[in-house]
Formats: sequence, structure tokens, C-alpha cells
Amino acid sequence: MSIFRRKNQSSASQIGGEPGGLPEPLLSHLQEFRQSEPSQFVDDGVCVKKAARREGGHSVIIGTDDEPARALLSTPGAYRALAEACQGQEYERLLFAADMTQDKEWFDALVELGTSRAAGVIIGFWTFVMGDDDPAIVLGVEALKGLGATAHDRLLGALDPAYTRTWVYDKQVQQFRRNILAVLSATGDRSTIERLNELGIS
Repeated sequence: MSIFRRKNQSSASQIGGEPGGLPEPLLSHLQEFRQSEPSQFVDDGVCVKKAARREGGHSVIIGTDDEPARALLSTPGAYRALAEACQGQEYERLLFAADMTQDKEWFDALVELGTSRAAGVIIGFWTFVMGDDDPAIVLGVEALKGLGATAHDRLLGALDPAYTRTWVYDKQVQQFRRNILAVLSATGDRSTIERLNELGIS
């Protein structure tokens, strides 16, 4: 298990440098995002989820950058402008922090990001939702198909019975596995089939 953190910088030392040419309100929202406490993420090899800390006996998600991230990405034309203006891993952190699971454009941006961690973010939401018509599932399945082989290791890891052994609801486990198999049936190759056979899945 690893925890990776996208360091937030003040205006004196910004991750993405000077976002020249960004219009308002994008510029204001970007400055607010950069000045917020950055989200942290836990990657267990299958899912990438926001990390939490204990406060007063409760679990509290680390970071305050989710709302400014959503405000940024809800602005028309934001995705392309920010993908060009942000540098390094700032754009990834912005996408991951936003959690816009009802928004097809957000899922499309994760596909364009094209990373294994992007796949892990999508799979991570499936551990929370139940219902075949939830956009996090419907849009997530299509996004993972778009990521193709990049997502395979995480999807196959999720099918290991040990991964869901401690889950409480059988219905949720069944749906989780069904979603994964829907993706693999569309994108899998010979090596995928071999690994499924090793898991006793045909």
C-alpha cells in the first residue's frame, strides 16, 4: 500500500507555474485550488481513494481542494484550458480531487490522462455505490474500456476473492465483480484470459 501526495504550493511557488492566458473565473478558482489543503490518496494496487485521518473519533477526509476543483471543472471549456495550463501532476490532482462521478466529461478526462491511477480512481468509487444505473458505474464502465490494458492489472486484482473477503454485502460484491467483468470482456486479451483462468473465472 502506498500513499502519494500532490504537494500544494502557495502563490509564491506554484505547481503549475504562471497560468498565462487563463480567463476569469478559471484563474480565481485555480488560485483557490492551489491554496487549499491538498487531498491525499491511498493506492492499494486496485483502488485509489482519498485518505482520511481520525478527528474526535470520526474519520475525516484529508484535504480541502475538492470544492475548488469542482468549481474549476464545472466552468465551460475548463478541461482543455487546464490540461494545457497545469504542469507536472497538478492536473491529475485536480481531477482526482474533484470526484465528479455524475459528469461524463470528468470520466473522459480520466481516460485522456491514460494512467493506471486514473483507473484506480474509477474502480475506487465502485466500492461505495450500489445500483446498476448509478452514473459512477455506467460512465465508469465505459471509461475503463477506454483505458484498455492500462486498467487490466487493477481490474484483475479486484477479482481476487481476497480483495472483497471482508465486504459486508454480497450484492455489492456481485455487482463489483460484474462491472469488472463487463470491462474485461470488452478489452481483455490472451494474457487476461489466462489470469482469469488462474482465478477460476471463465
